[in-house]
Amino acid sequence: MSLDVKVIRNGELRVNTSVVYDLDKKQCVIIDPSDANDAQQILDFVDNNNLDVLAVLATHGHFDHVGAVDLFRQKYGCKFFMSSDDLFWLTEQGKNYTMQLNVPDFIVPENIDVDLKTVSDADLPFGIKVIFTPGHTAGGVSFYLEDIKVLISGDTLFFESVGRTDLYGASFDSIKSSIVDKLFLLPDDVRVIPGHGIETTIGHEKAYNPFVR
Repeated sequence: MSLDVKVIRNGELRVNTSVVYDLDKKQCVIIDPSDANDAQQILDFVDNNNLDVLAVLATHGHFDHVGAVDLFRQKYGCKFFMSSDDLFWLTEQGKNYTMQLNVPDFIVPENIDVDLKTVSDADLPFGIKVIFTPGHTAGGVSFYLEDIKVLISGDTLFFESVGRTDLYGASFDSIKSSIVDKLFLLPDDVRVIPGHGIETTIGHEKAYNPFVR
């Protein structure tokens, strides 16, 4: 199978941007592009492999996961997919934490092209399945590539940890339910690519994650 995932850590908060790509089809999807000022590695990977960017996806609306969205939309003419439940993170000034964290040069997109709440699995490339995993944000999602057993969990599930729930609109009960009732139903050998930090597996987190045991 030619489908694979390239993980590129970028941006002020070192986000794991995932490029899901198929070298045979020369196509890719970019998930959580963090920072337009630190996107060269992503651009090089896409261009050096002559990949057609089919879409940009975001697991949630926090600034560090959408900072390079407009760069890729403008360069490749692709559409931006995110849950509308997180749209206010883009449209309401002062709620995206760029000023609070002193990173004002992050460029947050002003809109989405496609609401993930309105799509079916058949609407996304490569058989990407959307799993709604609120908790870190109300509109948080994870993306599952069943054919290659990869889960891109955003800031929901981390190596032996979970996403922050002390931020605006977050909920520990919701994130725990998202993980236990949805993500932990996946096979134990599923590779988990979180929004930050090192990779893990579903089986490891079921056995060792102290926040959801």
